[in-house]
Amino acid sequence: MKYASTYASTYSNENYHGNGFASKDEYVHVNSAGYYEFDPPNGLTYRQFGRQDYYLSYNHSGEMLVKINQKKYEIGPGTVFIYPPFAEQFYQQKDNNLISNYWVHFTGFGIPELLLRSNLEYNQIYRLDVNTEIPGMIEEIIEEISRKQHDYQYVASTILQKLFFIISRKNQAKNNKNPNAVRDNRISQSIEFIHQNYREAITVAELSEISCLSLSRYTAVFREIVGVSPQQYLVHYRLQKAKELLSTTDLSVGQIADLVGYSDQFHFSKTFKKYETVTPLAYRKNGKADRQ
Repeated sequence: MKYASTYASTYSNENYHGNGFASKDEYVHVNSAGYYEFDPPNGLTYRQFGRQDYYLSYNHSGEMLVKINQKKYEIGPGTVFIYPPFAEQFYQQKDNNLISNYWVHFTGFGIPELLLRSNLEYNQIYRLDVNTEIPGMIEEIIEEISRKQHDYQYVASTILQKLFFIISRKNQAKNNKNPNAVRDNRISQSIEFIHQNYREAITVAELSEISCLSLSRYTAVFREIVGVSPQQYLVHYRLQKAKELLSTTDLSVGQIADLVGYSDQFHFSKTFKKYETVTPLAYRKNGKADRQ
């Protein structure tokens, strides 16, 4: 699919334009995607407080200026960078030269894990070789969202997840090394342990032992890579499983609490409302209303 010069964008929902959309219920959700090619002097984007969702950019040709963590960088063709939610966003063409760029806005509770598994981090710059594979995959996402055929959102999500690993593969091939691979793999092992044992009592000390790191070091590295503390990740994962059970079964709140690792139903309900802003029963009722 070839787009003419200038600008092309598509949204899964037009309400996502501007501030974006953040989802706690879906693993990966593509909000919007697009392509632009700018002649001078139009290529400037600045969002002081970012958006609610993540942003991935692939610069296919031309030189750009990008601001990350208060510092400006010059980037050339074949470069990828990722902004997290609510981070300052600044990117523009350099010296009024022609640029072409592909981008995707996305959200979902699975993004931190996806970044971890693909050895990618937000607020980082990945200088890859120019290629047609990355823009081709983003064009597939654009086409899926534009056509909105049956299950298009699942297809777009699958392409985006594959895109992460393609970027990771090209980054590793370009740099011929990954100095953080051992560290990241240790954190991945502890996350896998959470996924398999979230019904049981899990302590951060236990997770740090699995990762062969001290408690303080493990907590710091986990937060650096995933974006939240190990305890917060465990709570979010348990609540996600609880929401799935509330939406798909008629089990009582007490039964669900026990199934997701809470022996105290009151504590479970209190935690659920703290993070989801509604009680478990209200969440179930709202979900049934949405499906009617």
